[in-house]
Amino acid sequence: GAFEVQLEGGEPTVHPGFCELVTIARADPRCTRVVVVSNGVLIPRDDAGLADWLARLGLPLTIKLSINHHLLARDDGLLALAAALRERMSGPDSELVLNVRLRPDAPGSDQHVVDAVREAGLLELANVFHLQAYGFASERDWERPFVVGEDFTLLNPDGSTHGTDLIARSEAMRVLR
Repeated sequence: GAFEVQLEGGEPTVHPGFCELVTIARADPRCTRVVVVSNGVLIPRDDAGLADWLARLGLPLTIKLSINHHLLARDDGLLALAAALRERMSGPDSELVLNVRLRPDAPGSDQHVVDAVREAGLLELANVFHLQAYGFASERDWERPFVVGEDFTLLNPDGSTHGTDLIARSEAMRVLR
């Protein structure tokens, strides 16, 4: 049947075969959408480069851009990138989502992240939620992730599959080189 491909990480754009993965997905007529979850670090910031990058990803397309306290502190152009993506992804087959991630063990200290997204006029694109305890945060006293759907399979770059087990997939990703 029909399926969507979601490329996420770590950071999927650093994978040497990233563009090839998109091409393979798009070549299958059952692929209805490509979804890229990114921190934006390798997404081109110039107009021509961004237009070319989006064209190579094709349509239908969803970009889920991660925004948190750490990313905002290290990338002063992140919200400008989000605004540029919003401008370029205005068609019916394009969707931009801002995954605004807050630290649950630092109540109120990440309000500046939400405020910055609001001040940039981007809050209507945001899913604001707390980080969860898995992967590098597995030892934290945070809520563990829960799976909403069951009709998907997690596939790592090495070809291993992990069904719907987010934690097992994350643990397997930690040892990949």
